[in-house]
Amino acid sequence: MTTTSHGTGAVAAPPPGRVPDGRAPGGRAPGGRATGGRATDGRALLRAARRDRGWSQADAARELSALAERTGVTVAGPASLKTQLSRWENGHATPEPEYRALLGTLYDSAPAGLGLAAEGQVPAGQPGSLIGALAEAEALDDTALGLLREQVAATARLDHRLGPAGAADVLAAQVERLVTLADHVLSETLRRDLCALLAEAALLAGDLERDRARPVPSWSRYGTARAAALEAGRPDLAARARAGRAGLLLDMGEPDRARTLVGDADDAWSAVVRSAADAGGSGDVDGAGDAVAGSTVAGGEPAGEGTDGPGRTRIDAVRPGFTVEVDAIRHRRNLARASSGDEGACTALERAAGDDARPVRERAEASAVLALALRRAGRADDAVTHARRADLLALRIGAPRIAALVAEMLGPGTQTSTAPARSSSAAR
Repeated sequence: MTTTSHGTGAVAAPPPGRVPDGRAPGGRAPGGRATGGRATDGRALLRAARRDRGWSQADAARELSALAERTGVTVAGPASLKTQLSRWENGHATPEPEYRALLGTLYDSAPAGLGLAAEGQVPAGQPGSLIGALAEAEALDDTALGLLREQVAATARLDHRLGPAGAADVLAAQVERLVTLADHVLSETLRRDLCALLAEAALLAGDLERDRARPVPSWSRYGTARAAALEAGRPDLAARARAGRAGLLLDMGEPDRARTLVGDADDAWSAVVRSAADAGGSGDVDGAGDAVAGSTVAGGEPAGEGTDGPGRTRIDAVRPGFTVEVDAIRHRRNLARASSGDEGACTALERAAGDDARPVRERAEASAVLALALRRAGRADDAVTHARRADLLALRIGAPRIAALVAEMLGPGTQTSTAPARSSSAAR
């Protein structure tokens, strides 16, 4: 039996039980779930993005594997990735959050632009359904939680070396996954532990988005961190998240709103905000000033006095404790005091800026603030040296906020480059 296609002559009719596009009756793709009888947007957009680059599926799989290796994400090998890409493009499967982030970076598009955003209801039993989400959360135990903690810790270490360019997109996917798990874990004890990890990860994600000069997602991440911290019974993390949001308000020149946000809270992070707001709303919560002395950190202990000395204690950033809390506040007080010409603080910042063991974002900001302090002290050549160092670091790690800080402090006469908000694909 034949049918006629206008302009092409006779063509073979589909075999019995099939429709012309190769699907079984009802729009079910062979070996896959029901697709509604037509290609989904995700299938069309994802395939089009690959073809726009002239890549075969094997080419795309190799590029995705290389991107994952550069950004520290563990994925399947190229051969398995080629099979997964085919399933994603054909609508037979939906990429996990980590893969959605990688695909967005690979094709320089938001996941939604590739048709990968979650939409509508998913049939029961599918990974995105309520039953599927509950089942996934029920599989979480202490061992799995430990692995998730190691994963976030590895991303934090990646941030220490590469900054937002190497870690922001990966961490965003991890936070998304942790939010979903925390929302579906039924065990009260396990949920508290998971929320503590989520709070720490979302705090770092908020910091990264802030340095990328993306205040809206940064505000959202800090909100996630605060809600998770309160659920976990971690007022110290909740205070840091609130201070993070207040820092964004200061960035926008809104010191009164920042004061309103922290209110009369008696913690060191709120004291940081009030001190920065009283200093004129410079936009940097990283300066606590003398007002922090006498306030408290986690556990009710007083915040440390003095400048950051050489005996800095190093503890995993994803498991912060009392010592890390005090060290962070001391360093941030140094940033404020250096801006006012404090020689001890300037010395501490010079050590910090040259300490390769410190996070790269911290070193970049230390150089930026030190540049202003040295300029005010009449050391113009040294100031330009530190300004250029800060600007180059900001460019390398994709931190336009720090680049803007250099430009604002040193004025229009200083030659600086522009630091775009780079994605993880730019990390080398």
